[in-house]
Amino acid sequence: MEPHNTLCLLSPSGHSCSEFDYYSTGECQRCGAVYSQEGMEAPVKYEIGPWHYDDEAVAAQKKLDLYPEHYDWTVKVAAPCELQIDFDRKSEKHELPTRFKNCMKLLQQRFNVTEPLPYKMSKSKGMGTHITITLPAAMDDLEKVAWQAVMGSDRIREGLNILRIKRGIKNPILLFARKSEVEPTQTVRRIKDG
Repeated sequence: MEPHNTLCLLSPSGHSCSEFDYYSTGECQRCGAVYSQEGMEAPVKYEIGPWHYDDEAVAAQKKLDLYPEHYDWTVKVAAPCELQIDFDRKSEKHELPTRFKNCMKLLQQRFNVTEPLPYKMSKSKGMGTHITITLPAAMDDLEKVAWQAVMGSDRIREGLNILRIKRGIKNPILLFARKSEVEPTQTVRRIKDG
C-alpha cells in the first residue's frame, strides 16, 4: 500500500499515516499498522509525576505556605453540595460566559428545580474567577467534575481532579480562596466516604 500524505506520529516504522487513522481500534484503518508508543517522544505541556500524598487539601496548603506572598490565601475544599468552577479567563468585568449560563439551566434540570441555583463569585489568585454553586443535594465527586468541566472550568484542573478521584486522594476538589472569604469549617479535611 502506498504511503499517505502525512507522517504518522504513531508508527515506529515511520510509514505515513494520519493519527486519525488509529482513532477507534489502535490499528491504522488504511495500512493495518498497529499503534505503538514505543520510542515515541511527544511534547507535553503539563507532566504529572507520582503522587506521594493521600490528601489534596493538606498538599495544596503546604504549597501555599511556601510562598509568603500568599499568606492571606487558604484552601477551600468543596462541600458535598458544592461545585467549584475555575475560570482562567482574565476579565475585569467578572462576566459569566454564555456557556455557564446555559449549563446552569441544565443543572437545574438535574435536580428538578425551577428556581436558579445560588452561586458566589470570587477572584482567583491569578486574574481568573472562581464560582461556587450551592446544590440542593449532595453529588458524588466524579459527577461534580463532569459538571464543572461542562460549565467551562479549567480543563487541566478538572483532569487532575479526575486523577485524584481515581487514585483515591482525599479532598480531590478544592480552590484557593482568600482567608476572609472562607468559613473555618470549609478548610477542615473532609474524610472520603468508603
